[in-house]
Amino acid sequence: MRKLDLLDRQYQVLIDADGPDAVVGRVSHVIRNASGGQQHTPVAHFDAYRHPAAEVFRKHWSVQLFIRNKFRLHGTFPKALGELLLAETSCEMPAVLHVYKFENASFVEFGEVWLPD
Repeated sequence: MRKLDLLDRQYQVLIDADGPDAVVGRVSHVIRNASGGQQHTPVAHFDAYRHPAAEVFRKHWSVQLFIRNKFRLHGTFPKALGELLLAETSCEMPAVLHVYKFENASFVEFGEVWLPD
């Protein structure tokens, strides 16, 4: 996992996987205090993959950014994230970044995920 700072260190981008055809990561908002401590709040996750050419567009990287519904990110965040991915990962131009808002409505557990109390 790689950690990259974004927008004057207001956000930290965690690159979980970076391969030739896909990139996956998470974003946290970071509050730093004077003594060096930090508080990280998860605000988004993203995935990117090479999209094949089709009738109406060229082969390109497609990035899906999923922002947690209760957060408003800095207005320049999507563009800054796209530029960071192009500079620091296997993503290349041409690329398009799609922005989605989401909330976790439910989950289904397969196997024993949670530790007993």
